[in-house]
Amino acid sequence: MAETPDAVSSSFWGQALQGKGPEEVRLALKTIWSEPVHPEVQLLREKLLGFIPYGLSCSGEKVYLRLDHPDLSRGVEGIGDCYYFLEPGTKSEMAGVLSRFGIGATHDLSEFFSLFRGLSESIETEGGFELPSGWRTFGEVIGPWKECLDDLAAIEAWEGSVKIYHALNSDLVLLNQAGGTAWFRYGNQSIQPIASRFEDFLNYFRRHMDCHWPFDSHGK
Repeated sequence: MAETPDAVSSSFWGQALQGKGPEEVRLALKTIWSEPVHPEVQLLREKLLGFIPYGLSCSGEKVYLRLDHPDLSRGVEGIGDCYYFLEPGTKSEMAGVLSRFGIGATHDLSEFFSLFRGLSESIETEGGFELPSGWRTFGEVIGPWKECLDDLAAIEAWEGSVKIYHALNSDLVLLNQAGGTAWFRYGNQSIQPIASRFEDFLNYFRRHMDCHWPFDSHGK
């Protein structure tokens, strides 16, 4: 067996999970992903604890934990069934980020982004939640090509929102100051509302995990 790279061994996940079998990893994750206060975050945690621990993956200097959807072990073909996670952040750090963007620090927002920091479908391309430290407003994202967009009235209503997810097909999930979410559909450059409350977005995301399709605006 090849030796584990030093970068992995010394990482948060390496120190917490190295040498453990799948069931031992799940038990460790129950502690690492401490039980949330908010029901929707709790439901997502329970779902993820039922996934299959695959191993640790590196991307640059970052080390991710990879979990696979249980259907993969039964030979079901699907895209978007592997999820990667960085080590958890802190609620105080998250509260500071939310405050900077004028977003209320609710339990569901702070718990989701601190527990499941860096949740991604890919670590080599787009397809994941933005790290809060790198959040940008939608206006900043579209600034260079805003004048080329057709439905400016719909776009401008979301210009002050934050880009929190970048899909593999370049769709974006936007979060506004009230906790509402919407897709920016890259293909036709339109806004597609998702939910008026972040907790409903979490329900939408959790249900999508069984679609066997990358998380984008075309998922059912």
